[in-house]
Amino acid sequence: MYNLSASATHGADASYTDSVSGAVVVYTIASVNVTVATGKASYTRRQNVRITTTVTVNGAPAPNVTVNLTMTTPTGGVSNASAITAANGIAIYQYRIHNRDPLGNWQVQANSTVGGVNGSPSKSFTLQ
Repeated sequence: MYNLSASATHGADASYTDSVSGAVVVYTIASVNVTVATGKASYTRRQNVRITTTVTVNGAPAPNVTVNLTMTTPTGGVSNASAITAANGIAIYQYRIHNRDPLGNWQVQANSTVGGVNGSPSKSFTLQ
C-alpha cells in the first residue's frame, strides 16, 4: 500500500490552505482463469444454447470483464458474440440455433484478457 498526501496554499493569502490524503493498493495479476460451459451436450434446431463463462483473477471473481465468444460450425462458419461478467464473475450468453444451421459438432471458444493476462478455453456441443 502506498500512502499519498497533497496540500495547497493560496498564493495571495497563506491563511487559505487545504490538504488531502489517501492510499493506493497496487496488486499484480498472477492468473486469469476462464471457464466455459454449455447447458447440455447436444441440441436440436430452434433451441437456445446457454453458454456460461466464469472469469476469476488471482482466484477471485472478476466483475465487468468482457468475454468474447466465437462459435464455429461443423462447416467452418463462424459467429461472434460477447458478454460482460456480473459481480460474481459469471457471464451468460444465449445462442439461438436456426433451422438451417448445420448438424454436427460445434465449437465454442471463450476469450478474456485482464491486465495483459489471457484465458481462452473451449467447449463443444452437438447439433443433431
